Amino acid sequence: MGNASPALVMFLIISHMTVSSTMLVLNKAVLKYLPVATTVLVFQVGSSALILWVLGKLNVIKVDPFQISTARAFFWNAVAFMCLLFTNAKALASANVETVIVFRTLSIFVTAYGDIRLLQAKALSMPAMASLVLVVAGAIGYVMADKGFEVRNLFWPVAYGVVNASYPIVTKLVRAHD
Repeated sequence: MGNASPALVMFLIISHMTVSSTMLVLNKAVLKYLPVATTVLVFQVGSSALILWVLGKLNVIKVDPFQISTARAFFWNAVAFMCLLFTNAKALASANVETVIVFRTLSIFVTAYGDIRLLQAKALSMPAMASLVLVVAGAIGYVMADKGFEVRNLFWPVAYGVVNASYPIVTKLVRAHD
């Protein structure tokens, strides 16, 4: 993305934020009426796979043929992704959307630390560190100000935060060995 226009970058950022927050709200609503996280996840992942397969068959997108060697190489990434989806669904079932967003937000420091320690990434610049601190301060400020902040079971939001922090690192490790 080195030569992407600022307008494209802003569009992608806003699009990601919109889709991400919308999916949290929709998943919370679905889990209220169908409180079986694994069933919801099977339908979501299965329908995504089916849509991609159909788009590939219609030549709308290019879909690489299935190769067992590729599946083996990305096995742990797929496991980590399913853990991410599952813990997200369980966190949404045990807390409100805002709580899940706070735990997701707090996981960025763990991801940054893992990048530096496990993947030998460069240390964050001062502006990047200041941005992370600002985001976390916002999350903490939200929790302190919100009377509706609720957690009935702390296990799942914390588990989601840990898995959310770990998933990008697992992906980078898998890609490094690809």
